[in-house]
Amino acid sequence: MLINKKQIQLIHIAKQQLNIDDDTYKELLATYHVDSSKNLTSSQAEHLLRHLRSKGFKIVKPARNKAKMHNKVIKLASPAQHRLINILKANIHWQVSFETWLNKRMKMKTILTSKDASKVIEGLKGMLNIKTKHIEFLSLPFPQSYDLETLQNQWFFDILENRLVFVENGEICKILK
Repeated sequence: MLINKKQIQLIHIAKQQLNIDDDTYKELLATYHVDSSKNLTSSQAEHLLRHLRSKGFKIVKPARNKAKMHNKVIKLASPAQHRLINILKANIHWQVSFETWLNKRMKMKTILTSKDASKVIEGLKGMLNIKTKHIEFLSLPFPQSYDLETLQNQWFFDILENRLVFVENGEICKILK
């Protein structure tokens, strides 16, 4: 019986989680006499997954993102939304504190729901004059500096140019506006 979709996904998640490079991954597959995980049998895939678990691979289930409030189910702000808020607020020079801004401008004391987080993200993006949606979806970091050597092989949001940039081998190779 051939490998199923779920097993392929788990193998690739394990590869990423364990930081297995391509050469090591190919060597691992070669022990099963295949060059792609799609060519494994179901039992070979299970054996490989047991091996990867012994090396530290763990299936991480996403946290539930809902709660009840006043007999209504509400969607809580996601960790990705909180990370993006932290990235955005760190790139603003505050004349008053973020908490004061949140209370007076956004009319909230804490960011609890996904809707609250979206409202705060849009407010912060407005303050930074960010017009793109890409950063919201990708939760990209702002660079600590614009030294291209420190930005190797990653996307970042260039707030000076209001664009997404991918740096590879010390050079900007992709730009999205």
